[in-house]
Amino acid sequence: MKSSEEIVFHAPHETWTDEDIRPDISHIETEDDALVDNIFSEKQMRLLTETLYASWHREQPFLAMADVGLFYARRKPALVPDVMLSLDVEAAEDWFPKENRSYFTWEFGKPPEVVIEIVSNFRGEELGTTMEKYATAYVPYYVVYDPRAKLRRAAVTPF
Repeated sequence: MKSSEEIVFHAPHETWTDEDIRPDISHIETEDDALVDNIFSEKQMRLLTETLYASWHREQPFLAMADVGLFYARRKPALVPDVMLSLDVEAAEDWFPKENRSYFTWEFGKPPEVVIEIVSNFRGEELGTTMEKYATAYVPYYVVYDPRAKLRRAAVTPF
């Protein structure tokens, strides 16, 4: 992570500076243990993240995460992508403090580069409101993996 002196995060509606870069997160729920997924989705999430860690041979640091909260604005609930990839960032050495357990854009100084959603049913709204939420969070690349073609004919739909 970058030090607070280095980070100034700009978004069209908010600018965070050194003084308020680290908002109070004591009231934020960073994990709820309520996510219920299926075996196929879990295996896909693990395959995507573990493959990146096993094959990444570049000096560029990155984080690949599955089912981790993405907090992009102070007063908005977290998004929880199936998989997200963020380049040029590193996890804190101590993962246990609350501020290190999730992906807070104000801590990393940017949103993740890629979010991947795996379609397992029709209720996820992957091509509707879910996609709009990631756009609001300034995630540059959004990918929907739909192996059973429930939403579209293509198995992979990048945005």
